[in-house]
Amino acid sequence: MVKEENGPASEPGPSKGGSKPGQPPPFVWTPETIREAAAALIGVIKEFGDRFIALKEKEFDHDARLATAQAKADWRVLAIFLGFLAFVVGLMSWLTLNARVSSDALLFLVGTISGYVLVIVQRHLFPESIEVQAPS
Repeated sequence: MVKEENGPASEPGPSKGGSKPGQPPPFVWTPETIREAAAALIGVIKEFGDRFIALKEKEFDHDARLATAQAKADWRVLAIFLGFLAFVVGLMSWLTLNARVSSDALLFLVGTISGYVLVIVQRHLFPESIEVQAPS
């Protein structure tokens, strides 16, 4: 029979008598280590929370500036459009006064344009948003 030099054969797995030579001792959770781990975790959560809040503030500022710029551009276009329509109605009124165009044509033009202007202003002040949902 062959005699083992290191002693009896042991089964693999954790040893009950401590650590093997050359390895650090097993980690033990103490109240102090739990507090340190919790403080580190809270610090990481606060850091990422602050980053997330800063990101949302930047997104809100960007959206607000974009909405303001769009509103200014929309009002400029609307003002130009209404000025053009006022010019057309003024021209038609002048032609009617000089007996070049009948008053019925002026009345028809003014009614059509006023309805069109009301619809344009309504769509500008109360824009419709259509949401398209993906089929399920």
